[in-house]
Amino acid sequence: MNFRLRTRKKEPAILSIENIPALTSAMNMAVEKKNEVESHIYATDTKLFEYFLNCPSYDLYMVEADIESAVEILFAIHLENFINDNYESHNSVMKEYLESIIDSEAFNRSDNNYYKKHIGFNRRTFSPDNKRLIDYVSSGNCFISDNEGFRLIVHVPEMKIFSEITSLAGNYRVQLIADGRCDKAKEKCHTFIQNSYQSVYRNIKSGKYVLSASGKPLTVSHVPWDKLKIPAELKTQIHFHVTEFIERLDEFKEAGIKSSRGLIIAGPPGNGKTLLAKIICSNVAVPFFIATSEEFNQLIGGPTIEGLYRTAAKFAPSIILIEDADIFLQQRTYSCNTGALSEFLNVIDGIRENNGIITIITCNRSELLDEAVKNRPKRFDAIIEFNNPEYTERMEILIDKLEKYLSEESREFLYEAAKRMNGFSGAHLVEFADRLIMSAIYGGNKTIDQVMILRELKSFDFKVSADKTIGLI
Repeated sequence: MNFRLRTRKKEPAILSIENIPALTSAMNMAVEKKNEVESHIYATDTKLFEYFLNCPSYDLYMVEADIESAVEILFAIHLENFINDNYESHNSVMKEYLESIIDSEAFNRSDNNYYKKHIGFNRRTFSPDNKRLIDYVSSGNCFISDNEGFRLIVHVPEMKIFSEITSLAGNYRVQLIADGRCDKAKEKCHTFIQNSYQSVYRNIKSGKYVLSASGKPLTVSHVPWDKLKIPAELKTQIHFHVTEFIERLDEFKEAGIKSSRGLIIAGPPGNGKTLLAKIICSNVAVPFFIATSEEFNQLIGGPTIEGLYRTAAKFAPSIILIEDADIFLQQRTYSCNTGALSEFLNVIDGIRENNGIITIITCNRSELLDEAVKNRPKRFDAIIEFNNPEYTERMEILIDKLEKYLSEESREFLYEAAKRMNGFSGAHLVEFADRLIMSAIYGGNKTIDQVMILRELKSFDFKVSADKTIGLI
């Protein structure tokens, strides 16, 4: 039978926090549900709710909040961490109760997904389009209590990130369910929404979440721009094509400039291409999606690569980063990946425009890229070369790592060492500095002296090729 989620007659006061517009918007969208729910969908959930809250279904109290698209990815990813940090979980007890229901009602115990959709948050689902499991944003029920013992159920309806039909249909929705007979039900539900948003806001300040091509959430710690030791003119180009472009997107649209952008970051390994991605991700307040070459190849052959761009378009302005693109976007004359290349070009520059999406690809050798990629503006509008660092950048990298271990004398010799290390990548220099620090720690020294630097220069054995040692005189 259907059941009614009943609320108190008195309308609740919607809470808000100043200076957080996303929270205010979400709280304005928070509504107390007063409607009938289909019993064939929620029959099992209803039994679980009644058992956990010791409350008949007609007295259940629900607050439902649709989270606006500007923050819903961050909110979805952070929600489970927020619950774990601030509430006690009763999911294990509820799983035992669910199993007793299944035993008594002869459900099919072999269906593991049946359990997952009712207890805890499930992050895996089967995708009919490519016949495999994919990750997606949490759905399910969390049964929790606060430090006062008040019981609350957090219900998140299923919402797939990448689907064969559409991406992120509808807003991310959180439903909070409590015992409607308790005077604190309204207050506790709204406090949960308020505190979860405050937590998300703090995390935006300290770090950033990204989504992989499969929809799996990844955490990126905040990295400041000054950690990227490249020539000033390259930073200017990056700001021109990415950060400032996003800030002035509305102006460019009015001027008739295409709102999508493509950027190729090329150069030898170890010179900051991945670091640049982390910096852009943690400093530019737009959704960020990342795909490795392996993930990209898995996406080809089905509509999922298009789903990636559809999802990014939903949250535009947004950024898609594709790593090691020279592996699968090679020139057609000697590549066996022409199908992958054609499909990618059709998605990035087909009939449907990717308005507000900035695509960044990284590669070690830009000369391997097909002409339709590297020499086609409005697909990819600029190539920025991250070459091995020049003397000034080499010195900056070493000083940045070794600052607190250097005396005036050793600092002067480090200048000479930087001159002798021409041809090393940024990663080589960082490893060289780390070895010096390790030697100081092993020797019980607080500073690095000239002897240690000279010894490490002689023993540092990385090579630019099989027959030539880089930089050592």
